[in-house]
Amino acid sequence: MNTLDNQQLQQMAHAVRALSVDMVEAAGSGHPGMPLGAADIITVLFGTVLKHKPSDPLWPDRDRFVLSAGHASAMLYATLHLAGYPLSEQELRNFRQLGAVTSGHPEVEQHLGIECTTGPLGQGIGMGVGMAIAERAARARNPEGIDHYTWVLAGEGCLMEGISHEACSLAGRLRLSRLILLFDDNNNTIDGRGSLSCSDDVPARFRAYGWETLEADGHSYAAIEAVLNEAKTKDRPVMVRFKTTIGRFSPLADSHAAHGSVLGAERAAETRRALGLETTPFTIAPGVTELWKSACSRNAAAYAEWQKNAHKTVAKIDEAQLEHLVDAYKRDAAGKDATATRAASGEVLSALTAGLPNLIGGSADLTGPTQTLTDSSVAFDDSEEPAEAPNYIYYGVREHGMGAVMNGIALHGPFVPYGGTFLAFGDYMKPAIRLAAIMGQQVIFVMTHDTIAIGEDGPTHQPVEHFSAYRSVPNLLVIRPADRTEVAEGWQVALQNGGRPSMIVLTRLPVEPVFSEYRKENLVAEGGYLVVKADGVPAVTLVASGSELAPMKEAAKSLAADGITCDVVSMPCLELFLEKSDAERGSVIRGKKVIVVEAASTPGWDRLVPGDVSFHAMRTFGASGKKDALVKHFGYDARSIDAAVRSRLA
Repeated sequence: MNTLDNQQLQQMAHAVRALSVDMVEAAGSGHPGMPLGAADIITVLFGTVLKHKPSDPLWPDRDRFVLSAGHASAMLYATLHLAGYPLSEQELRNFRQLGAVTSGHPEVEQHLGIECTTGPLGQGIGMGVGMAIAERAARARNPEGIDHYTWVLAGEGCLMEGISHEACSLAGRLRLSRLILLFDDNNNTIDGRGSLSCSDDVPARFRAYGWETLEADGHSYAAIEAVLNEAKTKDRPVMVRFKTTIGRFSPLADSHAAHGSVLGAERAAETRRALGLETTPFTIAPGVTELWKSACSRNAAAYAEWQKNAHKTVAKIDEAQLEHLVDAYKRDAAGKDATATRAASGEVLSALTAGLPNLIGGSADLTGPTQTLTDSSVAFDDSEEPAEAPNYIYYGVREHGMGAVMNGIALHGPFVPYGGTFLAFGDYMKPAIRLAAIMGQQVIFVMTHDTIAIGEDGPTHQPVEHFSAYRSVPNLLVIRPADRTEVAEGWQVALQNGGRPSMIVLTRLPVEPVFSEYRKENLVAEGGYLVVKADGVPAVTLVASGSELAPMKEAAKSLAADGITCDVVSMPCLELFLEKSDAERGSVIRGKKVIVVEAASTPGWDRLVPGDVSFHAMRTFGASGKKDALVKHFGYDARSIDAAVRSRLA
């Protein structure tokens, strides 16, 4: 047991409370309620149980702490500051100000102890599950160097969000015994008492998932420490329910008004007096900072032992090996017949998973249709000590949870996760895709069944507006390859862009090969490039991606036969192309008239070049029918494209 007594822990917790209130008051906005209520929990966790080292926040074998209830960010920042992480008092004073690392909700800064970006409720739970999965995978590869836990602090709102069901159900199935969820149960939401909208028996719900459940008084230091240590002994994930009082020690205690309301100078001073502290903001009682730092230095021996026995730096991706694997595939693919790009992706993945051990794949119950499983895939199961290092997750029908779990895997490292579903179902994981882009995490979303051409399943399964929606997400690469060569190059691009997520968009049905000859250079990395170059200035530049490129190239032949000179441009990644200079883009988009052909709603191509840009695009949702009938009906066969171009030129 820890040597800290109740009086010392109370002093430490009160310092967290006071600094949290001070930060909210200085900013004029924020959430004091949970910091005042949950400070005892986070104090005992960081001060007595958590395996961490503030002087080396990136220690690979550290415990991960995720604040899923990101509105309590002031509490996290205060704790990290007091524990000795490189988070200064000035940064606390700059809470919620432009340029400060102390954002209104936590934004990932792992070198400061902030493990992930939270705020959208429930996402932190999903990322915590991903971190626990990554810990198991890392331990299977390096059993002497990995031995840590993932702790997630969540509130009522996190558990109401549907993503908590998806992620926690998966965690129970995999029996993630090093995952511990701390539930701050204060029976309050923004609207009022939690009972206004929710009467769930939360422990019963988690037991149904296959979790252990424990309960404790969230304001008893002895009870908190005992239950946290007990949680570490269980052979399955654990949910600990702490009963707490929101806004404790403030005039708004046990009121939903404490959640997101500035207390005001008078109430803030009254709160400090109730804590037995001076009323001067950002003043800590003598000796408390030293007490905090001493308590958080207790893992020095474990850190030294880890350095001695298992200090290994593992790169996520071996760049030379990646280049070799992709080049070999492109040589083999040259001259092959038509195939669906999802099938080509499966072929590429077979090579990549065999040669790159840090890939972790999966699918939301669409393993066959998305071609994400390979001969090198080893599925995660409920074993703590798997015979082989696992690298594949059967997520079940849980896209929302899958996206957040992949983010957690990437954040934990040293893995690159990929996961497959249909493009039309990507909306289920849109919040996680957005967070991956905000955090700059290398996560690969494999989206198949990408156009109206999937046919009989009808408009519910035919993505029309999705290209536009995802291309509008900053920092996300949307890669839509046209054939085997572009598929391989697209995967290479995704695996070489470590600071951003990628979405690889693939067809279900075969597409004609556009490139019959081998090429060494990766042209997908250019974003867009010339496939057919007319002599002189073309009458029109035709631009397409994916399955529309082959028929457009065919249409260009018939147009040229009638004297209409055409450049044909493949645009597999609009984002990369737009990041090029004006001169570089101008060397590809040479004609003043540009026609973009894509079986989707207008996807923001107006940013492509200044001048006369028009679109052969979808204006409605799709329909149920045979592939060929749909392609002709909506005008995406070669003859229809030819006619559309002539009409626009006229």
